[in-house]
Amino acid sequence: MTMTALPTHLFLPASRPDPAMRIRRLAGDDLRPLYDACRPDEPFWRFRETWLRALARAERDQAVPVVAAVTGQPVGHAQLIFYPHVAEIADVAVAPDWRGRGFGRALVEVLLAIGRHLSLERVEIGVMADNEPALTLYRRLGFVPSREVRLARGAGRAIIMEHDLSAASGPGAP
Repeated sequence: MTMTALPTHLFLPASRPDPAMRIRRLAGDDLRPLYDACRPDEPFWRFRETWLRALARAERDQAVPVVAAVTGQPVGHAQLIFYPHVAEIADVAVAPDWRGRGFGRALVEVLLAIGRHLSLERVEIGVMADNEPALTLYRRLGFVPSREVRLARGAGRAIIMEHDLSAASGPGAP
């Protein structure tokens, strides 16, 4: 199955933080609005490289990058990347004005639903060890810590968490 054939119902999260919110695939013209909303403190060139890679992976059916938008304006993004032995939810970000309102949860729910639809066995997500709100959210969605990694150049520690998608029940299950 190609990723372009994903059913539209997969893009409807179980939680709907705002009735005007829609989750859809990343489009090329989302780059600047997403950067301005979610990553203005990051160098634009770095953000651009990340999303050009995401678009290229999507074209090769190696990723599903998604955007959360409210009344058409992007307010968050994330992607599900497929590697040979694991899938990873990466680049989860929500605009500061929209944080704490369920948009990150909705993005992750959609990516988990896509993973289930594709019969993936498990999905990983990485989070900075000191990002307690994200750790709490991912635990609520059924992720469990699997290992800790030290990041290069003293950038801190990250926790890699796993979600067993083969389990028929639990948080985030259909």
